[in-house]
Amino acid sequence: MDDGTPASKKNTTTIFLSVSLFVLSLFLFTPARISIGNFMEFTFPFHESMLCFLAVSLVLILIFFAAVLLVSRHQKTCRIIVSMLTVSAFLLWLQGNILVWQYGVLDGKDIEWDTFINYGIIDSVLWTALIAFAIFKADLVFRISRFMSIVLIIVQLISVSVLWFSMPKDQSFKRQESNTDTLHLYSEHINVIVLVLDTFQSDIFQDIVMENTDLEASFDGFTYFRNSLAGSDGTVVSIPNMLTANNYDNSVPFLDFVKTSFLENSLPKTLKEYSFSVDLLPMLKPSVYTDFSGIAPLGKKLRDWNAFFEEQAYIADLSLFRSLPQFMKKWVYNHQRWFISGLAEQYLYAESSDGTLQNGEQETSGSYNLKYSRELENSKKLLPKHWDARFLNTMVSMSGIIENTDVFKFIHLNGIHLQLRMNEDLLYEVLDPTRANMKRQGTGVLKMAAIFLERLKQMGVYNNSLIFIVGDHGSGVAGATINISPYGDNFNKSGPYQGNFKTFKAAGIPLILVKRMNATGELRTSDAPVSLLDIPQTVVEELGLDAEFPGKSMFLVEENEERERIYRAFVGPQEDVDYLAPIIEYSVNGFSWDDTSWRETGNIYYANPK
Repeated sequence: MDDGTPASKKNTTTIFLSVSLFVLSLFLFTPARISIGNFMEFTFPFHESMLCFLAVSLVLILIFFAAVLLVSRHQKTCRIIVSMLTVSAFLLWLQGNILVWQYGVLDGKDIEWDTFINYGIIDSVLWTALIAFAIFKADLVFRISRFMSIVLIIVQLISVSVLWFSMPKDQSFKRQESNTDTLHLYSEHINVIVLVLDTFQSDIFQDIVMENTDLEASFDGFTYFRNSLAGSDGTVVSIPNMLTANNYDNSVPFLDFVKTSFLENSLPKTLKEYSFSVDLLPMLKPSVYTDFSGIAPLGKKLRDWNAFFEEQAYIADLSLFRSLPQFMKKWVYNHQRWFISGLAEQYLYAESSDGTLQNGEQETSGSYNLKYSRELENSKKLLPKHWDARFLNTMVSMSGIIENTDVFKFIHLNGIHLQLRMNEDLLYEVLDPTRANMKRQGTGVLKMAAIFLERLKQMGVYNNSLIFIVGDHGSGVAGATINISPYGDNFNKSGPYQGNFKTFKAAGIPLILVKRMNATGELRTSDAPVSLLDIPQTVVEELGLDAEFPGKSMFLVEENEERERIYRAFVGPQEDVDYLAPIIEYSVNGFSWDDTSWRETGNIYYANPK
């Protein structure tokens, strides 16, 4: 009965605790668990993200608390609302910690929801039943809400604290900054350039240039090493592999491996010792180590607020995806366009949807008379949210000559990594994750590479540049497979990745294009068995430096050479935040596109914390 009596102090406390449990479960504890468990995937330090989510949580608690207090005079309504909040919070905790269904890697391809219909039935029945119980037994649930809220808050606080203590405290890699003063300056003497087009698969390049002779002509003096192999299917492992020639085996914490590999014997460090100006522009900061003094970077003040809020929106989306029932997961996932991220993108870039440059970005002039000037002009409409377009436009407008020094550049672009949001004309277009659409975006990406190369020619530094244009790995998803055969069914019959061979294989075959200094002529194709691991040794051989790395100069490998190459693949969450998921090893001897060239070595590298 509604007697109009104000809520008692005890009821007010119950309301506050119930509201706090609901909000903190969804907007603080779950984001914290996601950030800790995937800390290498995120750009900004954990404490900065958590301060953001804490602020959001406090605001939401105040809003919800005030709203429930407004109806607290109506005791029955108040009890139903509190009961529903408490039970919903319990369901969020249960869904996010116990009923954690595996939908595969969220790598840009859509989820086949019909495959997981049983999960949907379980979720729907459970949520419907408990919410109905909360409504019809509101008095009972209200009486235990205070105790239940305290217990669940404490449980989640302890759980997050334990995870936090297990997380590496040194996250200085997230404060690594590229030197913007020299990033776009090139030498008239020697330039070594490694341009990474993320996920660019070798056969996709072949298909594109076969259909586009004008684009093929842009790669003057290059050799296309078709018989390629990556060190890993994961960017965080493949990048250190191509710059240090070291393979990660889960025997030491991953970040220790990266730091040690770069400081002991790496291509950037070697060139630095030879007085090269070294600039690294990574997409994933854990994949490189930029300070060869060994001193942890002190960092700079956060300036790119758009990037910060984009990342927090993505973490919030992942939190919702993890905590909500399946019928709501579809709405959050939105074909991996994500709900909160989509709203954030519309808000953050609403004023620049017409290509207006912001925050000091440089206007590219039409006076450069480039082959793909129209596409370059189109790419301005992708600014400022598109990493590759931002790099390209800045490079074209700001590139120049640096005096009295040789230059090394490592530049990592998004390439054809899912999601696909650019077409062949460098215009924004959301594309479904299919092989045909990978070719469309890939065509646009190769035009970006062609503009980059043409700008080097205009500056007069193309001939004196040793240039690698590579994928960090292939794709292997959404139809991007290579030469599937029944022989491949012999692989991955047991172990942690059953049935994954065709995906792992394609992900192991990246684009590798190399131009030697002073090389000219039409694009040449070589079937020499090479690997991304060969990049450091190729550089020191070509430049005649007194240094040595594992691997072999790509130009010294014969096409019919018997050569064993090692490839290591993994997928899924880490078993330990310091390490990676189990890593399975393959040996490749022969043409990498053929299943018969592959074999499993039997080595599976599990996390070894000892």
